[in-house]
Amino acid sequence: MKLNSKHTEETKKKMSLARLGVEPINKGKKGIISEETRKKMSLAKLGKRSRRIGFKASKETLIKLRESHLGQKAWNKGKKGLQVAWNKGIKGLHLSPSTEFKKGIVPWNWRGITPINERIRKSLEYKLWRMAVFERDNYTCVWCGAKNGNGKSVVLNADHIKPFAFYPELRFAIDNGRTLCVDCHKTTNTWGRPKGKYKK
Repeated sequence: MKLNSKHTEETKKKMSLARLGVEPINKGKKGIISEETRKKMSLAKLGKRSRRIGFKASKETLIKLRESHLGQKAWNKGKKGLQVAWNKGIKGLHLSPSTEFKKGIVPWNWRGITPINERIRKSLEYKLWRMAVFERDNYTCVWCGAKNGNGKSVVLNADHIKPFAFYPELRFAIDNGRTLCVDCHKTTNTWGRPKGKYKK
């Protein structure tokens, strides 16, 4: 869905009907986000531009916000000094006794802190390199000539000719990139990060 676009009433009804009887994944869950999880969330957002940057509320929205607050008493009216946060002093504690037993247990699917290679792949510089490779190759697979158009959808990858992991100095060199469709990319000797399959 495009930024700032709105669902139609018909779409909203369909979405509502589709969710009938479906239990929310967070139903009954309580607690606070751990420092470890906060770090993971922070690393996952590195290099990503917030969708809210540059967003301005319309005059109509501002009027609605103002009207929705008319007659409401400010939460801090009559209170003096700085207010203590509701969660002050409970950092790291489980709010629900039913989840206390999980404290300190490492999940089976936890892979540790995001590796530096993965962080680079999510960076703005990497995204610009990828876009430059696509534009140079006219968004066309350089091996089979596949491209989007005429009702045909093709997934394209920006592939490193000399592997990303072995040649860090060439990670953002446009000459070291090529546009491949997924089928052609799978035939390269570095597809899927195989161990020992590629030799320098």
